[in-house]
Amino acid sequence: VSLRRLITLTETLTLGSGGPRGDTVPVVDFAHALRMMDGQEDVLMVTLLAVIGNFPIRMLELEEALAMNDLETVSRLAHSMKSTLLNIGANEAGETALDLEQAATDHNMDSCQELAEQFRPLLDAVIDAVEGYIQGR
Repeated sequence: VSLRRLITLTETLTLGSGGPRGDTVPVVDFAHALRMMDGQEDVLMVTLLAVIGNFPIRMLELEEALAMNDLETVSRLAHSMKSTLLNIGANEAGETALDLEQAATDHNMDSCQELAEQFRPLLDAVIDAVEGYIQGR
């Protein structure tokens, strides 16, 4: 996949109205993701396949941990998803995972519940974008 195609996909797969100028914010910045993988498309594909294969399960585990007031597990799961999300340029979802991790570390259950509710649709949008990218290859 050429860098130009990645940039086109990044511009196409957006969520929300973005910044003060009405710019759109990419759900996943695939050009950034490829740069983070040192231009190695095979490594990018493995990472993206892991996202669509593992993250739905991780989200269920996170919601279960919240239901059980297991904030240590919430923190651990949010931390692991955050790292991958930021590496693939899913910044809004990654930053929400970071906030969720911090709220769990601070033992703030109310914030954890609120952030998890925000995180779910962001993660769903990331998974949809990744699936669309993979199908377009």
